[in-house]
Amino acid sequence: MAILDKKHQNDYAPSLCLTHNCNLSCIYCYQKHDNSNRMNIETAKKSVDWIFANMPLGKSSVTINLIGGEPLLEFKLIQQIYDYVMEKYSDIPVRFFASTNGTVLSEKMKIWISERKSNFILGLSLDGNRKTHNHNRSNSYGLIDFDFFLSNWPQQGVKMTLSEASLECLADNIISIYQLGFRKIDGVNLFEGNFDWEQDRFIKLLVPQLEKIKVFYLKNPELQMDQMFSKKIELCALGTSKREKRCGIGTNVTFFDTDGSRFPCSFVTPMTFN
Repeated sequence: MAILDKKHQNDYAPSLCLTHNCNLSCIYCYQKHDNSNRMNIETAKKSVDWIFANMPLGKSSVTINLIGGEPLLEFKLIQQIYDYVMEKYSDIPVRFFASTNGTVLSEKMKIWISERKSNFILGLSLDGNRKTHNHNRSNSYGLIDFDFFLSNWPQQGVKMTLSEASLECLADNIISIYQLGFRKIDGVNLFEGNFDWEQDRFIKLLVPQLEKIKVFYLKNPELQMDQMFSKKIELCALGTSKREKRCGIGTNVTFFDTDGSRFPCSFVTPMTFN
């Protein structure tokens, strides 16, 4: 899913799942990957037409999320979808966001994407330094062209996921991402897999890491804090009746699976938690 900046927070943000396939095998992955479930262009066109025919009231612009699996494995389809949308719906402000592991980008892909970087954004998944990222994400650190992401979308953050092993070095991993040149971390997500977390142990590991990160941010006030620190602490004290809904499920999100089936969220699909 796209992490929308303030400028695009009011966008209608549907998702097209282009493939269930992925070239990595991350240790915390909760998806059921296979290479037989792929969206074709006719299904994609029908899904796009539904999106623009059913924009929620109050929405005047669209961010189409292209996801997988690894969506860049279906790059030809991405090009076809982009051309179809830009030709048929040119009167509506639209942008595309693809979440990627960054490992399958060819030079041809880079040229095509760079030429459209104003409305085609790639969001990188990055778990920290080389050691941690390689442990979590199939030894893929050396396959990522960080400069490509930094030069095309300097304000775009990365998405980070914690595994059981990486929690013990969370601070160093967060710091290493900033040292690469990224200006923010859009998400530090707990894994969704079958890890058995015992609360006291979790807190014992996490608190020293948060202390170290706090000191880092205090020494570098120009940096945008990751979402663990950027939440307003007063929200924690609100009663459940006053809490604001934080995600777009049911109002701002529609998920299209590879066969065109519609779901309210990517988490309640056959590929994920059903």
